[in-house]
Amino acid sequence: MNQLAAWRSTPPIVEFFGVARSCAVYYGSPIKTIRMRKFYSQFVKRGDLVFDLGAHVGDRIGVLSSLGAQIIAVEPQPQMQRLLKLAYGLYSNVTLVDAGVGSTNGIAKLYVNRKNPKLTSFSKAWIANRRQYVNQWLDNDWDHEVEVSMCSVDRLIERFGKPQFCIIDVEGMELAVLEGLSEPLPQICFEHQPPATEVSLACIDRLAQLGHYEYNFVPARTMRLAFPRWRQAVKMKEFLIRQMATQHSGRIFARLL
Repeated sequence: MNQLAAWRSTPPIVEFFGVARSCAVYYGSPIKTIRMRKFYSQFVKRGDLVFDLGAHVGDRIGVLSSLGAQIIAVEPQPQMQRLLKLAYGLYSNVTLVDAGVGSTNGIAKLYVNRKNPKLTSFSKAWIANRRQYVNQWLDNDWDHEVEVSMCSVDRLIERFGKPQFCIIDVEGMELAVLEGLSEPLPQICFEHQPPATEVSLACIDRLAQLGHYEYNFVPARTMRLAFPRWRQAVKMKEFLIRQMATQHSGRIFARLL
């Protein structure tokens, strides 16, 4: 079943409330947007090419656009693709790509959580992990599947050029995304979840294969770097292992030395 046919079968009210929920979470606070702009200004300058992989409802697109970046926003969910086209389709500095990102190019099955679409994922292992550790969520339900196009970061670079900054927000596919990259990028960030610490550790190992990086951590919802001095890979991995006991999530930032 293709994307259009699959989503025609989706109850409109379920899809509507799922999208509305994501919009409320990511656009509901003007103060959060101001903090995001200040934070990302450390990494993005006017004219920089930025990859936003897993753009979702596009809150980062608006912030990055206000900083003068050229943005390649990649999103696999059909309902989010429609929203992004409405919100940013006419922006001259934004290119929208309807696809998922992984280690290879082709077609993959996307497991959709229609009640909470920010949890939609290509990874069955990630979904099983979330069900085990976050089973108190009432919307812990991936109730729809759709096949979507996949591309690698290498393919995106061939098409658009090498980005100054690459944001990876792909719900369990972080390592697969980095496996689809064959050259170091100046700056990369990806999500860290303590129940899947082994994925974050593997991502750091993968980055070490590409180049010499140093690391920092941004605890969830803070928009602040945790360390005044960036850490080498070994020290960052030690920190992540200690984080397993706290269950504190966040984002790992890596910059090329």
